[in-house]
Amino acid sequence: MLKQTLVLLALLCVAGCAGSVRNFQISLTNDTPNPLTIALTKSGPPLEAKWASPEDVVARRVSPDQTSGMTVIQPSKTVNSTVSGRFEKNSEPVLRVYSGAMTLSEMLSAKTGVNRFDLPLTDGSNKFIVRQGGQGLNIETVH
Repeated sequence: MLKQTLVLLALLCVAGCAGSVRNFQISLTNDTPNPLTIALTKSGPPLEAKWASPEDVVARRVSPDQTSGMTVIQPSKTVNSTVSGRFEKNSEPVLRVYSGAMTLSEMLSAKTGVNRFDLPLTDGSNKFIVRQGGQGLNIETVH
């Protein structure tokens, strides 16, 4: 009986540790005169290539060729994407928006709130419009 209980607990841990699958529809419109760079990231495990942050790429946890979540959006363009991922209990999805067409090293040195903005994502639809404001970027969440 003890052996069966230990096996059951181990199976529950493996299932629970894998995290739950969450789904997101993301739309971002660049209504600025300059390019933007975006990166899909998450605040915790498990590591997935499509959610790898610039920090993950630089640390060689993921190859740059495997990351599909980083892209440049030209002015007046909209990107639409449907993406899913596994998230453990305290891990949250984040869409990073960078001002300009940035390299990895530029992304790493970007200052949050100045030329990098972290947008929390919710399950389902996530729509954003980025505009140029007097003090930098203004990001509007569209409901």
